[in-house]
Formats: sequence, C-alpha cells, structure tokens
Amino acid sequence: MIDWHEIAMGAITLVMAIMGWGLARLFQKIDELEDDMNNFRSGVYQRYVQREDYRADIAEVKAMLGKIFDRLDDKVDKT
Repeated sequence: MIDWHEIAMGAITLVMAIMGWGLARLFQKIDELEDDMNNFRSGVYQRYVQREDYRADIAEVKAMLGKIFDRLDDKVDKT
C-alpha cells in the first residue's frame, strides 16, 4: 500500500521536473533573444550613418552652400 509520504515525494518530483523543464526553456529563450539583439546591433551599424560622419558631411554641404551664396551675392552686386 502507498502511504501519503510516497505520494508527496512523487508529486514533489513531478513539480521539480516541470520547473526544471520550464527553466531550461526560459534560458533557451534568453539565449535566442541575446542572439537576436546581437544581430540587430550589427545590422544597425551597417544600415545607418554614424553621427560623426553625418556631422562632417553636413559641415561640408554648409561650406559649399556658403560659397555658392557668396558667388551669387557677387553676381548681384556686379549687375
């Protein structure tokens, strides 16, 4: 005959097995999320312009526009 102690131990074993499986799945999902984040970060660097490059390009464009406006002002003054 099975007494309550054996039933309790069986139930505890079953609960611990389910919790172990759940924790293993949780850690697997965390690893997958870390991989996804690493892939996202590497993709961001490939797709978007870095701030320093953008600032340098904008400064160059502003310098060109300044020269153009200076030339236009010179043309207007001559006429």
